[in-house]
Amino acid sequence: MKNITVLGWYGHGNVGDESYKASFPLLLPEYNLTFTDSIGDDHRVSDAFILGGGAVVEKPFLKQLNGIDNKFIISVTANKSSPIEMLKNFKQIIVRDIKSQSELQTLGIKSTLMPDAAFLLKADRNEGHQFVRDLFKQERHDLYNKVIVIVYNAHLGVISEDRCLARDHINFLKTANDLADIIDSTPASFIFIPFGQRDPWDDRITNSWLASRCKFWKKNVVIYDRITFQQTLNIIASSDAVVSSRLHATIFGCVANVPFVDITHHDKNLGFLQTVGLEDWSVPYWRFDHTKCTTLLNEFLTNPIPHKDRLQTIVDKPRTNIKEVINNVHLISQ
Repeated sequence: MKNITVLGWYGHGNVGDESYKASFPLLLPEYNLTFTDSIGDDHRVSDAFILGGGAVVEKPFLKQLNGIDNKFIISVTANKSSPIEMLKNFKQIIVRDIKSQSELQTLGIKSTLMPDAAFLLKADRNEGHQFVRDLFKQERHDLYNKVIVIVYNAHLGVISEDRCLARDHINFLKTANDLADIIDSTPASFIFIPFGQRDPWDDRITNSWLASRCKFWKKNVVIYDRITFQQTLNIIASSDAVVSSRLHATIFGCVANVPFVDITHHDKNLGFLQTVGLEDWSVPYWRFDHTKCTTLLNEFLTNPIPHKDRLQTIVDKPRTNIKEVINNVHLISQ
């Protein structure tokens, strides 16, 4: 079996990135895959190299692949700031959204469109239900008939050198207060799931801060333990709706056939929603619309069937498209 090194944001406690460790082997079952965030001398003996998946088309990753001939980019987001010269020597570039493909095209870079590899994952709804029941019982909180998953991205709350304006902090507080009001007024239990599980982008911090703003706290639970991508996917599958500010939380909603409100703050989320035709389920983070978010959640809870049917139609296509695209990828020359 040929050895492939996969370079990406691995080993940093991010649920979305860690899920590629399961979806890429489903994508490329004939290869032995090694996942790393740094290519040292020990990895340079691989038969081929993949950059992906995720938003990793950046200089710190690309420069590690300098001097390597047999290299590919798979299941990524790209944009106009992607370094053109560093992309020209890849044998194939496969992006996961139409926005990335269009922007690379304007830079003169050819790419192929394929849905995110996470669409190959499978959820276990029953396992998710049991996990949620046990969690609420353990915390002695009230579990309602309806359950909604919340993911409040730590990137929104972290103040860094390139993001320290007062307006950033004010918008974070304003959106959190609006969400807390929506949570309090919605007849459902809410479970706060961390997709980022390490500093400085630890969603447990922003999730717990948001949860603390809720008046009716006893109907909610915050997950503080680190959980796997599979547990995360199972919980989402067992829920009735998702309020997502992480791309993979939105993707997991699609995979699990659970409707979602995407709090859109990044190009990668917008590109995904445009690709699957669900822009109407977006509520922009910088212009958060309390009324639209409330209306969408109420529709998902009171009349879920049309929304689930819509999702099912959307999900069926990516799984077929992935197989069609990957069959034309030849990592190892015959």
